[in-house]
Amino acid sequence: MANEMLIGFGWLSFALLIGAFLRYKITFLQNMLIPSSAIGGIVGFILINIGIIQVPIDLFQTFVAQLLIISFISIGLTGTSSHNNSEGNTNVGKTITKGVIWFAVAWGLFVNMQALLGMLAIKGFNLFGGAMDVMYGILLPFGFAMGTGQAITYGAVAEGHGLQDAASIAITFAVIGYILATFVGIPLAKFGIRKGLASRSEPLSEDLLKGVTPKEGRERLGELTFHSSNMETLAFHLAMIGGVYLIASYSVDWISQILPSNMASFVVGSLFIFGILWGMIVSVTSKKLKINHLFSSDLQKSITGSTVDFMIVASFMSISLDAIQQYFVPIMLITLIGGIVTTIVCFYVGQRMGSNYDFERSVAFYGLATGQVPNSLLLLRIVDPRFRTPPILELAIYNSLLPLTITQIFLGIAPIVWGWSEGTAMLFFGGSMIVYLILFKVFGIWGPKTYSMFGKPVASTDEQS
Repeated sequence: MANEMLIGFGWLSFALLIGAFLRYKITFLQNMLIPSSAIGGIVGFILINIGIIQVPIDLFQTFVAQLLIISFISIGLTGTSSHNNSEGNTNVGKTITKGVIWFAVAWGLFVNMQALLGMLAIKGFNLFGGAMDVMYGILLPFGFAMGTGQAITYGAVAEGHGLQDAASIAITFAVIGYILATFVGIPLAKFGIRKGLASRSEPLSEDLLKGVTPKEGRERLGELTFHSSNMETLAFHLAMIGGVYLIASYSVDWISQILPSNMASFVVGSLFIFGILWGMIVSVTSKKLKINHLFSSDLQKSITGSTVDFMIVASFMSISLDAIQQYFVPIMLITLIGGIVTTIVCFYVGQRMGSNYDFERSVAFYGLATGQVPNSLLLLRIVDPRFRTPPILELAIYNSLLPLTITQIFLGIAPIVWGWSEGTAMLFFGGSMIVYLILFKVFGIWGPKTYSMFGKPVASTDEQS
């Protein structure tokens, strides 16, 4: 039907509004700080799987993939902003540098660890009569460590290389990871606060709990850079996103035509990477041409956040129980093992960087390792409501390290794209883990424990106190 896309968007909007209403009214959801997008996504998931929403599942999968691209373009257009640290300690700069390196190395370690865990879990499942292709396990980090958008994108790439229903399986991994980030990450953050591990914690405000800002505390959405008689400022920003999308799309088409087929499929599935690169190029160019005053950074950030909200709702609604029912047992096994090991290793590694803010960093990274950046920011805000600790800057800088991220994403999907044997793939992921563990020592970000979740308190080793 001609208006199917708008009908699908209408259902996404309806689910998001229901989520916002339930968050505002239900105390349990407030105390758990579950975002409206996740609540609405669960509602939408139920409605579509019991047949009330008569819209094809693959339409919502398309929404996820396209909203990921739009959000990355918007991030690129936002550009870099200066950050001031109020503490004025010269050691903060060193800690931030170490923290950025720690995030990069830890993320690489977890991508390879989760892929290996996924493959081993399926191997174990098959020993007891299962018959699932072990290569499906490689998709676990695309759901956990990379998030819903990459899950659907590279799940589709895997389907193109013979893994049936890979996109549905990958998005299921992502949604379960998102649930872990919420229902495990938030209680762990609060537990750490009760133990006195968070150096900047405060009581959570009512507006944060309910998710609605009172009239007297509202902030400006952004500056109006155009006169409304000429053009709406929002229209300009949306047009810029559309223009960058066009450039990125044609770039991908051109590059994919000159590459071998096994490389071309990766490039086609990486349109979001080209989107953020071209967005950054446009941002830098606008500064060189001295027209960057036409952009409103706050408005651009709001557009990014809005696309993520809708993407999360669409992610939940992209899961078809009919499509994954034959994989239900191995999916539960993979995510259970992956979730437990990820949680343990995250806080084990996180407590050894050597600063007064290792707990805050661990909590923020747990959001990255199981969900995505919004989860990371939410967990960090619980332990540091005013974002006064270095991890907030470390996250911002880490997310700009595109070459490292792109390389790891490519290496993560390479065994499927290049047709490696399962043994070769497992050796590769295991060897990569060893390399990253060595890098912890090389960069001096592995040392004695600086905090203990369940044992006796540990003295801080950083000079920032």
